[in-house]
Amino acid sequence: MLCYATMPGVQQNKQVALEHVQRRSEGGASGQVLSEGEPMSCAVRGTLDAGDGVVVRAALWLPAAAAQWLPAAALWLLTAALWLPAAALWLLTAARELLHQLWVTRDIPGPPSYPLIGSFLAVAGPQDELYDKLVALRAELGPTVKLWLGPVLVVIVSRPTDLELVFKDPRLQNKPWIMYASSMEPCLGAGLITMNGDDYRRHRRIISPSFAQNVLHSFAPSFNANAQRLGERLGELADSGEVFDVAPLSRMCTSHTVCETVLSLTADSSRLESDRLAVVQAVYRGVTLMFHRGIRPWYRWDTLFRLSKNYNEYQEMVRVGDSFVSKVLDLKMESKTQEGQGQAAQPDAADPDTGTPAKRNKAFLDHILSSEEGKTLTKDELSGELKHLVAAANSTTSDTLAFFLYCMAIRQDVQDKVLEELDAVFEGDRTREVELDDLPKLKYLERTFKETLRYFAPAPIYARQPDRDVKLPSGATLPKGCVVLVSPHFTHKDPEVFDPDRFLPERAAGRHPHAFIPFSAGTRSCIGQRFVLMFLKTAAATLLRRYHVTVPEGGPRRVRDIKPIFSLTLHVKGGARIR
Repeated sequence: MLCYATMPGVQQNKQVALEHVQRRSEGGASGQVLSEGEPMSCAVRGTLDAGDGVVVRAALWLPAAAAQWLPAAALWLLTAALWLPAAALWLLTAARELLHQLWVTRDIPGPPSYPLIGSFLAVAGPQDELYDKLVALRAELGPTVKLWLGPVLVVIVSRPTDLELVFKDPRLQNKPWIMYASSMEPCLGAGLITMNGDDYRRHRRIISPSFAQNVLHSFAPSFNANAQRLGERLGELADSGEVFDVAPLSRMCTSHTVCETVLSLTADSSRLESDRLAVVQAVYRGVTLMFHRGIRPWYRWDTLFRLSKNYNEYQEMVRVGDSFVSKVLDLKMESKTQEGQGQAAQPDAADPDTGTPAKRNKAFLDHILSSEEGKTLTKDELSGELKHLVAAANSTTSDTLAFFLYCMAIRQDVQDKVLEELDAVFEGDRTREVELDDLPKLKYLERTFKETLRYFAPAPIYARQPDRDVKLPSGATLPKGCVVLVSPHFTHKDPEVFDPDRFLPERAAGRHPHAFIPFSAGTRSCIGQRFVLMFLKTAAATLLRRYHVTVPEGGPRRVRDIKPIFSLTLHVKGGARIR
């Protein structure tokens, strides 16, 4: 337009040409008509020659060798251009969250904190000393304590009124990745213990029916058989008069029980006996290694954990668990294939009285696989849940039974009262199997187990992570993203006198329901707590009718003198040595 304005002669010639074109097109501009407008095309080209709108043109001559490195260099520059702003944003967000946590928890007492390491010196040291250090912190600083493990804020909560909110509030239903998934999933896979959100709710919905009351009742024969097997082993040791640690024997007993009731290995157990024995040792050692990794924030990075002295043992434990569960699933699939092809399955064991095959009870695995929702689980999901169930059931049940027998050996008066009740219920019969109708009658035995669990809850630590700031009834605020730590031992240890009668209904009336939480509480409570109590009562009723347990000379004389070791589950320091 500027060229036209400055050159009237050219503009007049173009106008004549356009009028000719318009008469040909009868008002429409087609491709043919436009091609006839040659004078107009010349004008456009002339304008472009005068100036095409590009202010500067530049060319950079590079040597031919640059083709080898230029693409990679450009890619690195592009990556840096994208990641540097993202990294800066992440650092700013982390700094903002850290400052917020510092401000919100400024009034919560805690041990001295130092740059980089935080309060780690307050709990550093051998793992068997962690319990005493945490108890000392709670006694010195009160029921709500904060710790900084490097950049990770940990708030320990122990008031029952605060615990009720922690276990019930929907803002506190997720478990912290750093304490669960980062240390447990590389070993056990994903499962109920480590999952959050919709995945947790889906898996719990699938597994819960397998722990129904009628299913647990079907396990009574297995509970009795394995309790009798443990009794026979204790009889050999009783005849010799030697002092022994009952914890390994308890682990073997519960291992047989778990394999039968969870994995349905009654008929095929001989094919996997060596694997089962390896799993018993792997579970016992594994819960310690997973806890060791979980409480050390720097081990969340696999690269650093590979440099630790425990890495190779940890990997061996993973291999043993994966191999065992894989073989179990292969056996189950083989059995289902045989049934589908009409082949005869392995016969059930014969009843010793009638000689007829006894009906084999379905295990947890059978119930899960036979349900419609259970069939939606992938092999990896099913494998993860089985490893979680085996590890949790083995460790919690065996350790609780060992603590119970140790307490009975120390408190002879309580043991005598238990035996008196057993004689009344079983009418002096020391060998009769425990029947389902017997269990509700064993009131004092149940109170004794509850008192044992009050002292030695099988899971010493539960953890949650708020997705928003949460104010506790006590007045403290839990900031978003912190780790909320709950230890039943801080809540249970007041008072310290071992007294089963504190669980009498009249004495328990008015007590806060969250003052006793051996299996956690709320929507994330232990799914197998009824399984554990049913087996423990069966085992105790079988053993204490046949044997009287005592503490050897030099052993603890009070229950409070028993020294536990903190791990994912609680162990007896030095072993539960009895005679």
